[in-house]
Amino acid sequence: MYARSHPSAMEFEQGLRKRGAKPKSCVYVSTPITTGPLTLSGEMALDDLIEANVRHARQIVARAEEHFGGVVIDPTEFEDVEGWEQPDYHSFWLEIIEVYVSEIVFC
Repeated sequence: MYARSHPSAMEFEQGLRKRGAKPKSCVYVSTPITTGPLTLSGEMALDDLIEANVRHARQIVARAEEHFGGVVIDPTEFEDVEGWEQPDYHSFWLEIIEVYVSEIVFC
């Protein structure tokens, strides 16, 4: 099954289209959620790490919206999908990027 055919994925994609997403027109903000610089200390619980990374990502997304205008895709808005593993998420995001994204911001 293609990742985009999962109901949660379809709902997320529908939300993108409602916001005006068209093929190759969006900016995608690539951000760590369960990894990243904050993991270097090793002192942070996973839930706290995720919360801190999401907070940082949302700041970057806001700046990207100001800079680029248009639709900015924030992967932290996509809720966990029961039963999905990392390859499922990778597949989903690769499909979304292939269809909708013209620019990627790495943070």
